[in-house]
Parts: sequence; structure tokens; C-alpha cells
Amino acid sequence: MRKSTLSLLIVVVAALLIGSSGLLWAQTSDISDILGVTLDFNKSYYVCGEPVNVTVTVSNKSGKDLYVSEGFKAKEYYLEMRVIDPAGRLVLAKRLGEHEEFPDAPPLPFCRKNDGSFTQVAPHEILPAGWTSEPSQSQTLDLRDYFPFKFPGNYSFQVQLSAMIWDPPDGEPCIGDINAYKSLGVAKSETKYVQTQGSTKVKVIPQKWPISWEKNQDYPRPELSVIIVPEKGKTITDYSMDYIQLNNVKADMVFKQYSPLYRIYYLRAFFDRQKAINSLGEVQAGNIYRVVISGTMKDGGFFGGGAQIKVINY
Repeated sequence: MRKSTLSLLIVVVAALLIGSSGLLWAQTSDISDILGVTLDFNKSYYVCGEPVNVTVTVSNKSGKDLYVSEGFKAKEYYLEMRVIDPAGRLVLAKRLGEHEEFPDAPPLPFCRKNDGSFTQVAPHEILPAGWTSEPSQSQTLDLRDYFPFKFPGNYSFQVQLSAMIWDPPDGEPCIGDINAYKSLGVAKSETKYVQTQGSTKVKVIPQKWPISWEKNQDYPRPELSVIIVPEKGKTITDYSMDYIQLNNVKADMVFKQYSPLYRIYYLRAFFDRQKAINSLGEVQAGNIYRVVISGTMKDGGFFGGGAQIKVINY
């Protein structure tokens, strides 16, 4: 190839690259460079009945106005989460209030392109450069209103947002062309892990565990038992007594008991002391540890609650 021809080719390619910068942006950018998504909890551990406060912030990080599918800015972003419970199951969000049934959507309108052809365009809206989501769409004082956290243990949370994004050529009137949107994948937040105590009220007796339980000495020590109070709307007949655990330790015995003071029936489960303290791993006297009590309902569901104990030095 002659030198003059090669130089001309380089100039032409450079001009094409400059003229098509918008198209290259859509093809080469990572979605995380365009849509920022952050997820924050006010705590990493929640006791029974405590509100779970969460904030999701979505922002346009592209440095330019974006054309996105209509309704993106109005989403309640904290409902766009993938939540996995301690048993590895997907937890689906519930919506508050009544929801209307809408008829089939009308056909998409047509738009005349610069070349004289017609194309259909999808509803869209502008996401201005530097835009950040409003608190009303990003915050909730209690995530329990939307996601059930009945089972104790670690939950994982990740916001996942999808949207049609257009980066139309300069001067093209047909923004929203259904054949020209760019799929850049799903914008995701960092995965956050939160521990919950569960929704069942439990009481561990005693709340102070002698470190000597590790060796299971034979001289008299207090029994280790757990009181399990039925949740609202439930009775002890709804609970299976066959498999109740403290951490990973199965109860040796489970009894039904009655409280004259509160006029309720409850379950009382007894556990091996050495196995229970060893389930905490390496322990030190003076430290506080969390224990999880869990089991199954007769209908196949789960129940669970949590408590704190202190290891003492004798």
C-alpha cells in the first residue's frame, strides 16, 4: 500500500471514530460506569421486631443525558432487590395497597427517520447528567413491610436494575427507536449481608453459660433450656416438636408448658450444654455471643428466633 493511501485511510478512520463517539460509548461502556447503584443499611444485625432501615441511591454517572425506558425514575428502588434468605431461597417483595388491572397496552407509535423510513418508538424519558434518585423512591424505614424476615440468620441483598438505554446519533428525530436501544446488562449494587434474629420470641435459660461446659463436668450446673413463645395467630399445636435446634444442636427434649401469669401455652426445649457451647466455636469468658433457635411448622414452614448469651469464667 502506498504511503499517501495509508495516510488517507488513517484520517478517514479517525474521522469516523470521532463522528460515532456516541455509538462507541454505548458499545464499550460498562453499565456500572453509566448507572451507579448503592445499597446501605443502618445496621448489620437486627433483633426481633426491630425496623430494617435501608437506602438505595441510583445515579447517572455517564456525564451526559441518558434516554431510558419510561418509568425508570419513578421506580421504588428498594423493591428491585434480589433477597436470599438463610436457607438459600429467593424472597419476593410484596406490594402494599391494591393494584389495578390494566388492559393491553396500545400499539407503539411510528416515527419518520431522517432517511425517510419509519420505525416504532418506545416510551422513554430523560435521565439528566448528574441525576440522583429522590429519597421517596430510595428509602424505606422498615424493609419488613415488603420482605418477610421470619427466619433467623444471614440474608443477602442486591439491587438489580434493568432499563432500555438509547444513545441516538446527533440529529436523529426517532429517539426511542425499538431497534436501536442498547442493552448494557443489569446495573447492580454491591451485595450486602444482614443478620436478623427472626420473628419468634425466645428466651434462653440461663443467659450466662459457664465456660466449664466445654468440658462437660459432672458436678451440678444449671440446665440449658429455651422457651419458645408462639407467634401472633399461632398456637403450640402449629409447631413441630420433633426437630428444634439451637444453632446446629438438636434439642434432647421438648415439652409443652403453661404460663398462668401470661395465660399462654409455650414450648420448652432442653439442650446438651457441651454441644451448645461448642456450637459457638472458640469462646472467651466475658464475651457475648448470639444463638439462633429454629425449627419447622407442621405445615412445612420455618420458624426461628435469636438471643444473646454471655460466657462466664467458671
